[in-house]
This record gives sequence, C-alpha cells and structure tokens, in this order.
Amino acid sequence: AGDGKYYDAADAGNLTGALTEATHETVDALIDNFSVFVVKNGIPIDAMVQSYKAGTATKSDAVRTYQDTGYMHLPAGKYDFKVTPLESSKVKPITISNVESFDDKISHKTISFDGAKFQISALNNGEGWDAAIKVINKTDGKVAANGRTYGRPKILEVNPGVYDIELRALVMQGIHIKQTIENLKIEAGNIKEVEHNFKSGTAMIGAVNSSGLLDAAVNFLETMTNTNVAAARTYTSDSSNPRKFLLNPGLYQVKVRSLGKTGGKTETFNLEVKENETVEKIINF
Repeated sequence: AGDGKYYDAADAGNLTGALTEATHETVDALIDNFSVFVVKNGIPIDAMVQSYKAGTATKSDAVRTYQDTGYMHLPAGKYDFKVTPLESSKVKPITISNVESFDDKISHKTISFDGAKFQISALNNGEGWDAAIKVINKTDGKVAANGRTYGRPKILEVNPGVYDIELRALVMQGIHIKQTIENLKIEAGNIKEVEHNFKSGTAMIGAVNSSGLLDAAVNFLETMTNTNVAAARTYTSDSSNPRKFLLNPGLYQVKVRSLGKTGGKTETFNLEVKENETVEKIINF
C-alpha cells in the first residue's frame, strides 16, 4: 500500500539475508547547503533559526544551533530568518530578511544579537530642538525604544532589524509637527544617524483696550486643512500679552475674543507665519 517492499524471512538465515538486502536500499537525502552561527557580544549562543520564503509565512527548513554551527537545506532563492535565542527569555527574537541561498555552493550567515544604535537628531530651522521619539519594529509593529532629544542627539539601542522612527516636535504647533522616517535597516554593532529638520515661525498676538492690557482667548485655524492647531490666553501680564505662538510656516485664520468684564467682543483676521520670522498683531477692542 505504501509502495514499499516485503522481505520473507522464515528462519534466522533468511532474516539475516533480508536485513542485509533492506539496509542496502538507500534514500536520496537532501544535502544541507546553508549554515548559520548565532552570537551575542562575540560569544556563541543556542538559538532556533526558522526560515521562511522571503516575504511570506511559508516555512522552509529550521535548525537549532546549540552554541555551534547549524545546517539547513534551502533551495536556491531568498529567505527570511526568524531567530529566537534559547538561553535568555529577555532577548527578543529578530528577523533577518532576504537572505540568499544557492544550489551550487554552501552559503553562510552569522547572526548577531549585539545591539544596534540609532543616533536621532531633531532640528528646528537648523538648530537643535526637543522632540519625542518612537522607534517602531517593522516586523511586529511594537515600540522597540523611545525617548526625547532635549535639543541634542539621542542614542537609542535596539536589536538589528528594520524600523520606522516617529518624531514629534515639542513646544511648536501646526500640521507639520510629526514626521515618520520609514524602513530604516540597521545591522548589529552599527550606529545609524537619523535627522529631521522641523520648521517654524513666531506669531505674537496681543489684546488691549483703553485701560491697557486685556485678557483674551486666541485661536489659530490652519486654513489649508481647516484644522485648529493652537489656542491660549493673553491675560493682562506683560509676560503673556502679547502671547507668543511658535507655529509651522503657513496661512492661519486667527480669532481673538475678549474675556472678563469686557468679554464678548471678537475679531477675526488672516495671518501668514513665515519660516524663522516673527509677525505681531495687537488687537485694540
């Protein structure tokens, strides 16, 4: 039924002959043509390496390294490797993409769990700026590292792999305060520099009446997208009236509404904010 062979053995002599014949039957074994070696900080570690046809969830061969070289059979083509350390549950698996195998030679890949580093800089009009950072693993969509620049380059360490980096400029307001830099590939032991330059201008909005400084609510609407981007009060202090707004360059509709005993008066006007320039508008109610 299984397309195999039957060997008749009526006695010990026949059994010996049957076993001899059976053991001469051979099966062509697949020849291992890809070797892997896994290290962390230069020391071999035990790991499971599962291969997939590149860009798919279709499994191919797999091997456990046992702190040594492991071998797999991979027909010619490109593969993704999911590598899982077996010695430390705190070390997350990594994915190595587009590893190529060949039929006519043995290929090799040394896989390192040494840390890789991003040096991330946020600028505003060419000067160092404070920004919040997220480093997102492309494989699982999870945040691998985060931090703030505080106006200086920030170094974040991650596993080797492919990442998106999200930066969000702090203090400034507008529709361009977030930036995502996609598909950044980094190898073990490498430092990759990443930089983004945000842009801003300054708007000074004040409110007064015949008695002096006036408390008022100020709202900015970005006209191209019809998005409310900033709001604050002037109060009656020299430190806040006029109120300073740090905004992305663009066209805005500004609404100023008086508060307190003189509340209820409103004035609306259009204002252009230019890169690295200051524009001032004082409303006299």
